[in-house]
Amino acid sequence: MAPRTDDPRFSRRRLLAAAGVAGLGALAGCQNDNGSGTPTGTTTDTPMEMSTPIPPGERGELYHPGPPRFTSVDAEPLGELLHGSGERTNLSPLDVELSGVDGDLAPFDPDWAASYEWSIAETPDGSEAQLGDASVVHFEPDVPGQYRLEMTGPDGSYALTVRAFPEENEDDPQPRVTLSAEQEGEQFRIDADARPSPEGDNTVEDLDVEFYVDDRDRPALDGDLSVDGHTATVPADAVTDTVRVHAVAVGDRHSVADFVRLEADGSTAHPNDPPEWVEDATIYEIFVRRFDDEVTFETIENRLDYLEDLGVDALWLTPILESHSHANPGVPGGPHGYDIKDYYGTADALGTTEDYEALVEACHDRDIKVIFDLVINHTAREHPYFRAAKHGETVSASDLGYFENVSGDDQEFFRGLYEWEYGTTAKTYAYWQGIPVVDYDSLALRSWLLDVIDHWQGIVDGFRCDVAWGVPRSFWKNVRDRVKARDEDFLLLDETVPWHSDFAEDQFDAHFDYGFNETLRAIGRGEENATAVNDVLDDRAAMGYPDHTTFFNYVENHDMSRYVSIGDRDSQMAAGAATFTLPGAPMLYYGQETGVSAQRGTMNWDSVDEDLQAYYENLIDARDSLSELASDAPTTPVELDERPDGVVAYARGGSDGQVLVVLNFSGDPTTVSLPDGVGTTDLLTDETVASADGVEVEHAVVLRADDADL
Repeated sequence: MAPRTDDPRFSRRRLLAAAGVAGLGALAGCQNDNGSGTPTGTTTDTPMEMSTPIPPGERGELYHPGPPRFTSVDAEPLGELLHGSGERTNLSPLDVELSGVDGDLAPFDPDWAASYEWSIAETPDGSEAQLGDASVVHFEPDVPGQYRLEMTGPDGSYALTVRAFPEENEDDPQPRVTLSAEQEGEQFRIDADARPSPEGDNTVEDLDVEFYVDDRDRPALDGDLSVDGHTATVPADAVTDTVRVHAVAVGDRHSVADFVRLEADGSTAHPNDPPEWVEDATIYEIFVRRFDDEVTFETIENRLDYLEDLGVDALWLTPILESHSHANPGVPGGPHGYDIKDYYGTADALGTTEDYEALVEACHDRDIKVIFDLVINHTAREHPYFRAAKHGETVSASDLGYFENVSGDDQEFFRGLYEWEYGTTAKTYAYWQGIPVVDYDSLALRSWLLDVIDHWQGIVDGFRCDVAWGVPRSFWKNVRDRVKARDEDFLLLDETVPWHSDFAEDQFDAHFDYGFNETLRAIGRGEENATAVNDVLDDRAAMGYPDHTTFFNYVENHDMSRYVSIGDRDSQMAAGAATFTLPGAPMLYYGQETGVSAQRGTMNWDSVDEDLQAYYENLIDARDSLSELASDAPTTPVELDERPDGVVAYARGGSDGQVLVVLNFSGDPTTVSLPDGVGTTDLLTDETVASADGVEVEHAVVLRADDADL
């Protein structure tokens, strides 16, 4: 559930401006002197005192707080940048969760009944930074440089590197970095592909790269890294077990960090790559309780043949757990399911957990992945834990679940799971009083929700993480570490409004492209020229998203009005074609392909717009069959002679094959003159679109252009 992104406050330009915020919560370490007063030298791994011995765990790290953190001094809260200081806005609790470094620092996979103590072991000169005395701390560095924190738990002490960069200007362009590693002779070689933003004056040569060994893996590395520019090396025989090496590019600002994994057997990995199955998958979102007149898991299963024939690769269902809105049709927004009462049980009206598992299995039989909507920023007011916290009601033994050893009438314990203001008033998500926000300063809360994640990961193929920006990023790092250890192909998809590149740092594989969506909707409203489509990829890079991450391309979802309400059927078809012909995983919202006009209207099974449906089938077929339309194929804007209003063109592919895509948002068929060497057969329909003066474009055409100079 998200704030409305068709609100004027969420213009493309404003989203891009907001994305420039520095240091929403990454902490890290630095080595080269770039004017910040930090240490210089060729080795970017400053020696640190080793952590005290800890009994070996599954991966040798137990409660360690995770990877190095990267931030800047005096990072301004994102909510303040958007709305001004002190305002309570539709984006609350951003002001709380995303200020400072990582929002918080906490042990991974914590023992919630234990206590953890934090201390600062090393600081840059002049620092007076302090830490609190809780198990979860909020650390804000006060001068640039490298910090060494220690967390002591029941089994020993753990070191954590924090690198703080100088105070940043959100208008400065953010560089990007992607690491690769291989064993080369008797050493591991780690190369950093550091790239400047397409906006700004930095060049590759202007960028420094800083490398850091993960504090968790220091015992497995006998020695240090050697660094030469954008490359680091380490002797192969110095790696005695898994060693993770992180790096950050530094120009006018610092980049999102990346990391690689080195193994003692000589193998390497780049764990931040998204699962291969998602990069070009066609995603289909269903607002569950509106997919038919009366919806159950069985009725959805009965529609799987339709989805398979359409060409769907992954199915995202809005929440299927027992919720207040599912049981109360009069709740605003309809039976959305984002106010959850039971995190382990499916909604009674939809069916049992076994019925849901049968649906997932039926999807898998058709090679369709299932994405679970994970809602862990808030619960329903009707959740037994909140009722105990707010009203002192006793939690029954059957509802205690994960907390079976807690007294059901311990009101203070349950109060600790939620955030409060003014004593007894619960903080809520935005203005929705029905969904109180949970408190990630509570280790018990973290442990419970990790158990929820464990429960559903074993059934589905990925999580769409609701209100991801409201949950501390340190927790998402914990989640990624945990789920990827079990299944590297498991998908983590974030909902972040406004979108921000920091969420690509060891947290999420894929991101909803809100900027792309708003660009398409601005074109539909007549506020942008169609050529703005050609800015989309540069916008992603300008915001600092690394090249190895991926995006979901979409024109509508359950949180916004249908595209036809701001444009028309013709412009919706052109916008839909953009989602399938540009890099990123194309996503359809149920009924987009059949003509549903209401935001959360009932699926129109008896009145399908068959021409519209056939159009989307052709787009899906083209995306699946043409390698030139794949996410990793190059994209080049194309200037057309005498370009008609509402038309935009771009080339996809390269020397091994190339196509020209032409989109027409105008609503009227138009004739477009073509560069030399471009064919006149539309690959979407296999029909000629030739006219006396070029080709006729109604909504979109894809034309062969192998011999054209585009």
